[in-house]
Amino acid sequence: MSESWPFLKAVNKKFVKDYYSIVKRPMDLETISKKVADSANCVLYNGRESPFTEKAEQLVKACKATLDEYDEHLTQLESKLLLAQEKAMQDDDQTWMGGDDENYTIAEPDRITHNTTNHIVLQEQIGYT
Repeated sequence: MSESWPFLKAVNKKFVKDYYSIVKRPMDLETISKKVADSANCVLYNGRESPFTEKAEQLVKACKATLDEYDEHLTQLESKLLLAQEKAMQDDDQTWMGGDDENYTIAEPDRITHNTTNHIVLQEQIGYT
């Protein structure tokens, strides 16, 4: 989802210096993905019967249950975000194009010769010199 870009990676403390002093348990999608991969690695390394594997599976189940619980609400939010994004792009296009109710005429620039000789000849012809 394109709207998720701010949450893909951990906040860079060089750019947001006070973030980690305020947010004590930061989380981003990359870290979540690694944690889920770690649970699969847990099974591979510790085996199916390990207490670590059991904890990892409980964590994955809790995450899936939470996502399932909020699925309808999240889907509605995603739809609203998409509609807002589309409207913003349409509004931007209309503003850029001048909107529907504005009428613009593109006029050709005046043809002025900046050649000194022609300028003097023109002055002589109209009796300006």
